[in-house]
Amino acid sequence: MTSSYRAALIAWMLLALSLAAPLALAADELAALEPSPEQVLTAERIMSKLTKSHYVQKRVEDLSSEALFDAYLKAIDPSRLFLLASDIEQFHPWRGGLDEALLAGDLEPAFSMFNRLRERRLAELDALVDGLDGRLDALSFDGDETLLLDRSEAPWPADAAEAAHLLGLRFKNEVLGLRLAEREPDKIRDVLERRYTGQRRRLGQVDAGDVFRVWMNVVTHNFDPHTEFFPPRDAENFDIRMSLSLEGIGAMLGSEGEYCKVERIVPGGPAEQDGRLKAADRIVAVGQGASGDSVDVVGWRNDEIVELIRGPKDTVVRLSVLPAGQGDGAALRVIDITRDEVRLEEQAATSEVIELVRDDGPWRVGVIHLPTFYIDFEAARAGDPEYRSATRDVAALVRELADDDVDGIVMDLRGNGGGSLFEAQELTGLFLGKGPVVQIRGVDQRVDVAPAPPESPLWSGPMGVLVDRLSASASEIFSAAVQDTKRGLVLGSRTFGKGSVQALVPFEDGQLKLTQAMFYRLSGGSTQHMGVLPDVLFPSLYNEDEIGESALDGALPWESIPPAKFKPKKTHDFAAMGHELTERHQQRLQEEPELVAVVERLELSQELRARESISLNEHARKLDSDATDARLLAIENRRRAALELEPLASLDELNADETADEAGVETAEGASASGDDSSTEDALQLPDHAPDLAEADPFAREAAQVLVDFIQLRNKVRGVQRPVMR
Repeated sequence: MTSSYRAALIAWMLLALSLAAPLALAADELAALEPSPEQVLTAERIMSKLTKSHYVQKRVEDLSSEALFDAYLKAIDPSRLFLLASDIEQFHPWRGGLDEALLAGDLEPAFSMFNRLRERRLAELDALVDGLDGRLDALSFDGDETLLLDRSEAPWPADAAEAAHLLGLRFKNEVLGLRLAEREPDKIRDVLERRYTGQRRRLGQVDAGDVFRVWMNVVTHNFDPHTEFFPPRDAENFDIRMSLSLEGIGAMLGSEGEYCKVERIVPGGPAEQDGRLKAADRIVAVGQGASGDSVDVVGWRNDEIVELIRGPKDTVVRLSVLPAGQGDGAALRVIDITRDEVRLEEQAATSEVIELVRDDGPWRVGVIHLPTFYIDFEAARAGDPEYRSATRDVAALVRELADDDVDGIVMDLRGNGGGSLFEAQELTGLFLGKGPVVQIRGVDQRVDVAPAPPESPLWSGPMGVLVDRLSASASEIFSAAVQDTKRGLVLGSRTFGKGSVQALVPFEDGQLKLTQAMFYRLSGGSTQHMGVLPDVLFPSLYNEDEIGESALDGALPWESIPPAKFKPKKTHDFAAMGHELTERHQQRLQEEPELVAVVERLELSQELRARESISLNEHARKLDSDATDARLLAIENRRRAALELEPLASLDELNADETADEAGVETAEGASASGDDSSTEDALQLPDHAPDLAEADPFAREAAQVLVDFIQLRNKVRGVQRPVMR
């Protein structure tokens, strides 16, 4: 034990005593939480595994105590509303010694800071519940107050009076949100009383295991954001999520402050088929059945929310969500989803043929939609000759498209979060043939090259790969290989940027998901952090500040290694024609009605995201909502005019038309339930009024257009004259 740590330890012991005493007086029924001997032992084992087996070879001494301190405070009080500046000052002796506390197996700092937070939070909830009627009666919504949407970098409240003022603004916004949703006063009171009473109850249920999990994941995330400790219950949920075998809605959930946040929509699941729930949406309430009351879940534990959302097949769950990118005061969207089991066949690849007409005649482009790199491992291990896999299904579709005389093929990997590395290698071989696919470097720094099967390509014609911000991992391996070998064009928006490989390490009381390797492109650069940048960039429907590796705290940096030995396919020279391909694409963005609508809605979405605060004046908020609706209506009517459709008088007509078009399928609040993820309605995170662009799928069509542009330009360079077909 160093002398500095010994001195700090004495200060910490005195500090812990000073922190525990007020809690005992303020909440007799809740004893201060303390770490168990088993947790101390588990922490030591986790640290041993991290320092010896993590891809980044860090010693405990290399960890930044200041970074751990700040990250933990962000984890327990992300909006800086409950802990006071005086609390932070009291915690200051821990700021410089948390790394040494980890070495000593000392969990006291984390538990003491959480106990102080719980004391502050319980006092606030008690005051809210006890004084709810008086607070509601005293509210006025005709002033000029505003609410700061992001307080993560704001100063800590100077004292209890300032904290009460900030919490009062938040309370006012909660009430205003319910008023704008046209809730009756009695209903508003009931909702808030249930919310605060429930939060009070759940805060009382927090145990030492919860505190331990939060602290240990602050530590593991200091290595990288994908290294994570799962206690037994979370480990079970992780296994279920990975097997995709549980009956539910098919969504991966995380946390953002007091909200449950949608991290990813599982391909082939009920939520993906419904099409309205989107990544980064925040779940505010959960209801059972097509109608009835919903349970407010703000501030709930994620495992409790998951239990509400899960349920028997063919039953309905209703989710009230705050759309991604909008503040706490945004209008809620109600989404009803019928639970089902995520089945392999529902994730299977599908294809379509997009027909285009140019001056030189008709063109036919095959588009293969692949939601995940799947394989039926059990059937394959059992020797079933008919086992399903992404490569087998895509191969069958490629043969069908070839028989259909398509001019080119686009692999659509939008929303494809990855899957089997083996399938990524196999699928790449269908288009590149034998040769290297990706480089993998492990903890020992040895580089292995993963090859495609030693066979000739199944499709040697023109090809493109369509990606977006949700294309990750195996999708990035495939698209990077196509781009590096010059086999085809990569189109769309920058991919997720996950270039790391994790393995599960079992513990007696949970498991550790540990980063142990990294992917590298054939050209030597990693897909980590930067993702794959398309050759022709499309407008991104997802905010890179909210979704993607670069949006994660502690993400590992981009790196490069020497390139692999590979031979480019030389099917195109993008450098020679890239400028003209981009110019043609930009021209269509300004002329094609569906694309124009997408761009205009994206611009409006970005404008809404840029807001730093919202008004707490009811009239101003209503005017703002009406103005947004008016702009959306104008965008829709410009689209309809360009397509020679009748204009709409209001967005209500649009919702009514969409409901009628659904052939009797009932949806909440008239929203579209098309289930096609190409609809811009929720991808742009705007209010629940938008044209259903599912049939057009403008980006798939635009990818086909760019591929035809490429074929035309390549033919021109080669002096090839295409016969004009009428």
